[in-house]
Amino acid sequence: MQQELNQLEQINAGISKQRLEAAIKEVAIGVANTEKQGSVTLNITIKPQKNTDGQVNIDAKVSFAKPTQKGKRSEETTDSTPMFVSRNGVAAIQNQGDLNFDNDDKVTEINASK
Repeated sequence: MQQELNQLEQINAGISKQRLEAAIKEVAIGVANTEKQGSVTLNITIKPQKNTDGQVNIDAKVSFAKPTQKGKRSEETTDSTPMFVSRNGVAAIQNQGDLNFDNDDKVTEINASK
């Protein structure tokens, strides 16, 4: 049985997703209290890992600007996670399951562990 993976939950074991959700909540409260605009940004950068087949590094940067009565408060965090790539998406290394390879030893599929 193949298990569907939520890509955002795989990055840094779900901590990036939690940071994004917390930032949205924080900014929404600031906007409601001040009636000023705020912002939340998620920036995903994907880089190849050299000398590896089917492996990339994903950097997830969450930044926000929360309006306050006298200005704004901002914060930025970046998480980096090595991941394997298949036609089903990406999976964190520790959760990779069984990998299927093509004739060129490239990863073609990740079968989630049972």
